[in-house]
Amino acid sequence: MKVYYKVKEIYEKTGEKWSKFKELPEDYLNLIKENSDENSLVLDVGCGGGRLTTQIDKFVGKIEAIDYSNSSIKFAKKENPRENVNYQVMDANNLEFKDNNFDLVVSHAVFCKNMCGAKSLKECYRVLKPKGKLVIRIIAGSFGKEFGIKLGFSKEEITQILRKIGFKKIKVKVNKKILKLDSFDKLKFFERTEVEACLPQKKMLEKFNEMKNPKFDDSSMNVYAEK
Repeated sequence: MKVYYKVKEIYEKTGEKWSKFKELPEDYLNLIKENSDENSLVLDVGCGGGRLTTQIDKFVGKIEAIDYSNSSIKFAKKENPRENVNYQVMDANNLEFKDNNFDLVVSHAVFCKNMCGAKSLKECYRVLKPKGKLVIRIIAGSFGKEFGIKLGFSKEEITQILRKIGFKKIKVKVNKKILKLDSFDKLKFFERTEVEACLPQKKMLEKFNEMKNPKFDDSSMNVYAEK
């Protein structure tokens, strides 16, 4: 649990910084659009400052956008208000919504082994209506392996978890992306992620210096599943 609270502390301090990222993969946005309409009630898990929320609010009905970072929600309410969006602080491991409530659950780069894992996915299943859909983009299984930890799910792992929870028609598409690094400064974003909580910057720097031709696997997965 120490790491869990360390991660919460990191995102609380850096919520506004994450909110400044805007671009999202077109294939992921299209997947959401294909599985929603103007009447859809949507839950955005780990909304941050509204990065994903504000790109899908135009073609869905209403969005409940949650994040456990007070600073992110404060920023979202101030900078990205929308008539059909309700921002609120909430932990994805304990969703404060009734069963069978949402048509669609979405999330971008939030679900991983260290924070929003199987428990959160089980909560998403609970609040989805029968035939409701989960459309999320998550970090791949190799995330962090360069530093001796693995925070992401593999295609096989996420499929098995979703199937065990009860999801059907599961589809996972892996998007490979390798970053070549010539300086540790390019990994500064780790100071705002789960990696920093597991491996302090000093240790990361030591690991980085040991690498030959440093590369970082920034691969992701688009995950679709139906209740």
